[in-house]
Amino acid sequence: MADRIPKIRVTQHASRKLKQRGLQVQDLLEVITDPAMTKDDVIDPDLIHYISPYQGGHLRVIGKWEDGNIFVVVTAFVDRRIRREVKI
Repeated sequence: MADRIPKIRVTQHASRKLKQRGLQVQDLLEVITDPAMTKDDVIDPDLIHYISPYQGGHLRVIGKWEDGNIFVVVTAFVDRRIRREVKI
């Protein structure tokens, strides 16, 4: 993924959450293109979680791929629980 830059589409929900959480699209792009780890969503098999260290926690970007190079962001947040789950 790091060899090409994907296009990002942000849902209305994600757009509201990004504003509330002070996250920028550039932050999401960095996580999507070079994640420390990825996880499949436990509820929706179409969704994928991209996760990387970020400001004292881990930025988790959740979305799905459409048309090959478009990543649709459903939500994103700083997950402070990951340190207890997995050491990156």
